[in-house]
Amino acid sequence: MMNRRTLLAGSVALTGSVTLDKAAAAEIMSEGPPLDIVPEGAGWKIRSWECSDGTWRPLIARARLVADDIQIDGRVAQSDYAAIHEGLTRHHA
Repeated sequence: MMNRRTLLAGSVALTGSVTLDKAAAAEIMSEGPPLDIVPEGAGWKIRSWECSDGTWRPLIARARLVADDIQIDGRVAQSDYAAIHEGLTRHHA
C-alpha cells in the first residue's frame, strides 16, 4: 500500500527532490496519515488525524469498554468512528 510518506520518501530517494503537480499534491493530502490504535492499560490509545489549513494534525483519544459499549474520551476524526468501533469490537470479541 502506498501512502503519502512512502510516495515522498521513494521520490526523494530516486531523484533527490520532489516536484508534484497540484492534482498529485491534493491526492496525497486527501489520504492523510493512518489511523493508529494501540493497547494502553485497560483500554486503547487512538491517534486520528484531521487536516487543517493544509496540514495534518493528530487527534489523541482514549477508548475503553464500558458495559459492552466502547467509550471514547477525546477527539477523533468523524470519518474514523466506524473503523475504530469495528476494530475494537472485533479485537474484544
